[in-house]
Amino acid sequence: MVIWAVETFSSSKKDPNEPKKNKVKITDFGLARRLDSTGDDYNTTIIPIRFCAPEILQNNIQSNYSEQSDVYSMGVLMWEALSHGMMPYASIANENNVIEEKLNNRRLTKPT
Repeated sequence: MVIWAVETFSSSKKDPNEPKKNKVKITDFGLARRLDSTGDDYNTTIIPIRFCAPEILQNNIQSNYSEQSDVYSMGVLMWEALSHGMMPYASIANENNVIEEKLNNRRLTKPT
């Protein structure tokens, strides 16, 4: 799906005079919300721990969700694809331990 989206965007016409119109977001990792949302539902959101940015894990508040955290998640998704479907942090079974590792800046190993 991601490759299809990238190919479609690459082959589409772009407006060189309006570069901001040429941006595309291809996923939201299950954290999408309405633009007029109050953010009250953030405490009940199930977070995809292995894919989310460390700042999301520190305290699940609305201000930590950003374009940068989406880019981080996209990077993990690409890592998963390049690792032939291997689960991120597969050697760690407990989700709380995954959180601890991510907060201590443990990075995923380079795919081979």
